[in-house]
Amino acid sequence: MIAQLGLLPSAVIVALLGGADAFAAPGTSVVRRAVVYAVEAPPPAGFVWADTDGDIEPAAPAPRMGLEPTAELGPSDMVHTICSALQSCDAPGANAGLKTLFAFTTPQGRVALAPPSVGTSGMQGGVRLEHFVATAHHPLLALMNCVSYELLGDATVIAPTMTRGGLATQHVRVEPHHDDDGATPLSKTFLLSLEQQRRPPLEGCWMLKEAMPLEQSVFQMMNKGSTEQW
Repeated sequence: MIAQLGLLPSAVIVALLGGADAFAAPGTSVVRRAVVYAVEAPPPAGFVWADTDGDIEPAAPAPRMGLEPTAELGPSDMVHTICSALQSCDAPGANAGLKTLFAFTTPQGRVALAPPSVGTSGMQGGVRLEHFVATAHHPLLALMNCVSYELLGDATVIAPTMTRGGLATQHVRVEPHHDDDGATPLSKTFLLSLEQQRRPPLEGCWMLKEAMPLEQSVFQMMNKGSTEQW
């Protein structure tokens, strides 16, 4: 019978089975399922057959592992995203802030924040997430669980060219987390260098390329090179 029904239009089969309620009514039979699968596209992800008269618990959503870059975020919005994630570093899950920082940082920037072990080759290719979360150490991580942060002014943006994406810089001031002994640490200021990606899958997305503590000397900052090299 199922083979014969498979030759009929889906509208006719629905009528034979008692209308649309056949797809969701309690007690849906195996035969009815087989007929539906024979003439219809597979049900969408998360679809549940109503096999019982009781309530069906919806599937739990997948845990968030950290935010991901999107071209809709401008340079200052992207910096806000990183800072906010690190300020609440373990929300909604352990190390979510570090995972967000990893996602919004270029491969070279990840290496600067979490250098590979001595002797590891291919540093320009970046580092793995597991290594980054376990070993990242940089003054910028003063943002982790910080009391507050502030973006100082608007981002300074340099338009893209034929050979590179847009470039931007953003100053950020951070009031770090207070020590257990009650001492109030000094606020820290950073100059973040950002780069707009030109290739899929991150085309148009702003990424963190470098975080420079402004406690460095003017000479050290000048030695970093021009913005064309950021």
